[in-house]
Amino acid sequence: MNRLRQSTAWIKRHLSKSNRRSTSFEFRSDDVFIVSYPKSGSTWIRMMLASYLTGKPCDFTNFHSVVPEVHERCSNATKIQPRVFKSHSEPDRRFRRVVYLVRDGRDVAVSFYYHALRQKLIDESVTFEQFLTSFNTGHVGRFSSWNDHVCGWLQKRNEQFFLFHYEDILTDPEEEFTRLIAAIGLEVNPDAIHMAVAAGRFARMQRLESEQHDLYDAWMLADKRYPFVRSGRAGTWRRYFTESMEREFTKANKEAMELLSYV
Repeated sequence: MNRLRQSTAWIKRHLSKSNRRSTSFEFRSDDVFIVSYPKSGSTWIRMMLASYLTGKPCDFTNFHSVVPEVHERCSNATKIQPRVFKSHSEPDRRFRRVVYLVRDGRDVAVSFYYHALRQKLIDESVTFEQFLTSFNTGHVGRFSSWNDHVCGWLQKRNEQFFLFHYEDILTDPEEEFTRLIAAIGLEVNPDAIHMAVAAGRFARMQRLESEQHDLYDAWMLADKRYPFVRSGRAGTWRRYFTESMEREFTKANKEAMELLSYV
């Protein structure tokens, strides 16, 4: 457990840098923000959206410059209007138009665990059960708990807030991506929708990860034994949760699970 505490402290230091950079960011009234708790599918959405905005399939060498992280310096250079950014931020009144992406928190926890291993943010001796305890209580990195993040954003819902479920996008990607493009305020082009969805297919992203792993700065120090693009499926948490772990998760995250109809 000491190693988990040490790893969690490292994550806090590592992730707080981007939070400090946000103070100098210049917001515009028509900016759009793709917001989610980590490991909820934002990279997948960004790959599709970047492809749609550029009119050609993007990859891991360029998607992040088209739909950048709001805290990154490159975000000030984007030429596309409206500007579209990705963020894992807590509720922020400066984010006027928000596309909020949610995923079953149990799948988020599993994905976050493997992400932490991949990025060497936790020691390999840390078990999923140990990690889950920290996840449930909001002690993973600078983030609040998944429950608090979801509930906090849902409380800010208004006519400029658009909710999307990861599972719905899996079920009908073209329909949901069309809805997302309309929510952003862009013209819907069916042919471009089809191309963008194809660009975001998991088989393609897995292949691109293998081919471009060493070209994406964010992955330079990652442990390749743990892929970034894993299964892209819903419900895989059942392979990792015991009954007692599921009870504890539901107890800690009951409000968000009920609001999102995951229970």
